[in-house]
Amino acid sequence: MANRTIPQLPEQTGKTDNDLLAIVDSGETVTSKIKVSTLLSGVGGAFQVGDATDSIVPSYSPTSRGADTGTTYVDKLNLEGEVFTSNANETFNLVQSNTTITDNPYNRAFAGHANSKISSTDATGANMLMGTLQGQITSGSYNVLLGMGSIGGGIGNFMAGTEFTSQISGSGGYKTLIGGVANLVSGNQGAVIGGNNNEATGSQSGVFAGRINVASGIESVVAGGNRNEITGGYNFIGGGAANEIQGQISAIIGGNINNIGSSGGFSAIVGGASNNLNHNYSVVLGGQSQSTLQQNEVVVPKLRTTEYASLNFSGDTAAAAAGIQLGEFYHDNGAVRIRIS
Repeated sequence: MANRTIPQLPEQTGKTDNDLLAIVDSGETVTSKIKVSTLLSGVGGAFQVGDATDSIVPSYSPTSRGADTGTTYVDKLNLEGEVFTSNANETFNLVQSNTTITDNPYNRAFAGHANSKISSTDATGANMLMGTLQGQITSGSYNVLLGMGSIGGGIGNFMAGTEFTSQISGSGGYKTLIGGVANLVSGNQGAVIGGNNNEATGSQSGVFAGRINVASGIESVVAGGNRNEITGGYNFIGGGAANEIQGQISAIIGGNINNIGSSGGFSAIVGGASNNLNHNYSVVLGGQSQSTLQQNEVVVPKLRTTEYASLNFSGDTAAAAAGIQLGEFYHDNGAVRIRIS
């Protein structure tokens, strides 16, 4: 055969194990031949064919080994620790022990370990679990858990930086739980931020600090303190201890053991202790044990002004000349007056 260049050689479209290849030794002095099967026999070690009895990762075997010859195990293959499931009821160990992802191809887990799991039965799935210990998303879709705790259902819920006893539960969705210990959010679109043993069970309600506080009324907020509770709707407790609102559209700013009863709508208590309101449009500004208010009544215990020396006028004419407005207080040598003319 006449000398030919490599591009002039005929193309071979098939091969057998006995086909020959030209090979040149390292010194480039000897050209010899080698069979394809001989060449490939020395390539092993980089790849492993899986049949559900062994992992394709060296020195690692899946928990459910041998259960299903039709399953391809890819746990720990992805360096980010991400596993996509393609069939229902597949179980994976991810990065460390006892992490499971089941039931939906769109669930993801990153660096999960210990007793972490996603086990969504929702057809949509798309839940995410990250960096968790004893954390779980047991159902629902589009939920995110960063840290410990559990999300028990719903859609679009978010939990981060919590202790493992904290939980988001119930139907509905778009609940938020950030930080704290043993907190609970079950109200639709509710939130708990920090503290311990706080509960937001009312729809669109929240607890934002403190401990053992409960917001069960709709669109209500406990901002802090301890053992404060809201059962009526559209209310606010700013702090203090053992304060309670049962009525509607009311507020307790602080204090201790203050109460706005179920008949006390549109009312407020600003501090003090053991005050009780049971009528509409009532206000207590501090003090203690005020409980006989009527509708539209305001109680101001021990009203005091530090500007009394400059508010001494002999009648309304003198007070008006000094700038006292109609309805404002002044005094006439110690006698309290209200300017009416």
